[in-house]
Amino acid sequence: MNPRTRSQLLEINRAFYAAHAAAFDRSRGARPWPGWERLRPLLHARTSPSAPDTPNASASSDSGRVPLGAVLDIGCGNARFACWLADAGFEFRYTGVDASAALLEAAGRQLPESIAASSELISMISLLPAPPAPGSRPAPSTWSS
Repeated sequence: MNPRTRSQLLEINRAFYAAHAAAFDRSRGARPWPGWERLRPLLHARTSPSAPDTPNASASSDSGRVPLGAVLDIGCGNARFACWLADAGFEFRYTGVDASAALLEAAGRQLPESIAASSELISMISLLPAPPAPGSRPAPSTWSS
């Protein structure tokens, strides 16, 4: 994708969520995606002490929650995936990344207390390299297609 197109798409996305983040957040609430329930037994099996290469030494932590490790949620929106994981009894370090500042604010308000202290919310925009100046050539490793 060329730099101009990428910048235009990012701006369209930013403008859309700046205008509609509150409605988007309300429409999603904390309802999980239907597929997330299918994920629950897989996560429990992955964290079981008998699972090969398990990242955790025991099936539950001092809090009684199932330790999951680190969760990276790209396009986290209002962090409802993190809320579902916490409600499902998992303990984890959460990093949510999104392009919408308004949805990241909603995520910060909605994160359950059980994971809020071990969570980080990051603006995707801050992770992207600056687009090249008009007429300049981008460095080979940035803004490539």
